Amino acid sequence: MHESRLDSTEEWAERIHARTGMSPEVILQALQVYNREASRRERL
Repeated sequence: MHESRLDSTEEWAERIHARTGMSPEVILQALQVYNREASRRERL
């Protein structure tokens, strides 16, 4: 099964929510933290 590429953090949160039933707000917060950390590490 091939799924379309997602461009936004919100789209990722919705996809993960649909698969897991987790709160989209919690997922979104976690993804935002991950994105900030990844960006910070790229600058090092």
